[in-house]
Amino acid sequence: MIKKLKHDSLAKTIMSDPVAAQEFLEYYLPTDFKSLIDLSQIKVEQESYIEESLKKKYSDIVYKVATKKHGNAFIYILIEAQSTVDYWTALRLWRYTLLLCERHKKEKTKLPLVYNLVIYNGKEVYNAPRNLWIYLQIQ
Repeated sequence: MIKKLKHDSLAKTIMSDPVAAQEFLEYYLPTDFKSLIDLSQIKVEQESYIEESLKKKYSDIVYKVATKKHGNAFIYILIEAQSTVDYWTALRLWRYTLLLCERHKKEKTKLPLVYNLVIYNGKEVYNAPRNLWIYLQIQ
């Protein structure tokens, strides 16, 4: 009997292939960000930043790419395996981004460039906040 993959497992399996990842990112990354990096040398990192309690709802994948100025950048993809919008996704992404930067700050004076993408498979329009300012109570 073949084990049925969940949407997030299937997406992560496909996105773990460097050729598929490169094609996907060529299409979905903004031109401004693509102009800073070299996707031809994409490498899948073996790290994950999702807390154990959330691994049933989310999966993540991290790519390391070279920048055109001889540094490194990371592309962090969060895959949502749920059918409803999570209001706090942007905040969670910032936490994962900071954890990624924390792991890579040793011996360096600058943090790596990180770009976040969310793969959402719900039916309703994704209407959760996309930046942290929306969460803050500024009066």
